[in-house]
Amino acid sequence: MVIVGHSNMDTMWRDDRRSHLITRGNVDGIVSAAFFYARDPQMKVSFVTSTTAAMDVIRRDIQSREFFLVDLGVTPELLKNLQDKVKLGARIHLLDHHQQTEALKLEPLHGIDVVAYQGESAASVALRYLGMNGPNERLAAIADIVEYCKSNYLDRAEGEFGWERLREEATILDYSWRLEVDGTGPPASSPKAFGRRRSAKCSAGTCRS
Repeated sequence: MVIVGHSNMDTMWRDDRRSHLITRGNVDGIVSAAFFYARDPQMKVSFVTSTTAAMDVIRRDIQSREFFLVDLGVTPELLKNLQDKVKLGARIHLLDHHQQTEALKLEPLHGIDVVAYQGESAASVALRYLGMNGPNERLAAIADIVEYCKSNYLDRAEGEFGWERLREEATILDYSWRLEVDGTGPPASSPKAFGRRRSAKCSAGTCRS
């Protein structure tokens, strides 16, 4: 796992793994990463704080042939970065819930697959993409709560576990990734160590940054 902040990164890295997941280090991104890890425990995963940091990660990765970007609203600069990777033979998959990414579904993008839906968490988008329903739906429901979204996963989980239990789990998980230890700072493995920004919030079917 790679943790990336805002710092300038110029060093290339080599890694034999060919698939690379890049996502945010918040609840939505962590849950999404858990789904991908469950499908492929050998997948390379990087948590980033912004699309700019994602661009640095992509530029430095000269080995991966397949990139999955989850919960990252695509900017024109990031799109160009991804298209440069496609020219080098890489395959790109965008899984997201931001408006600007969903708009790309109408664009003829060679080598870039876009799976984006507003009104639900990126974790819900990822779960459906991977076809990993069943017990995993509760995690997607928790991400929906944190992202102020509403999905079929949340409806089913609420019926099975109850709203209060789900809300409590979501609150604990959302608090945990932000937790700082007084006097020592956040643990090195904590997502709080590399970013504080929350992802876009979904409200009434519209995601906003």
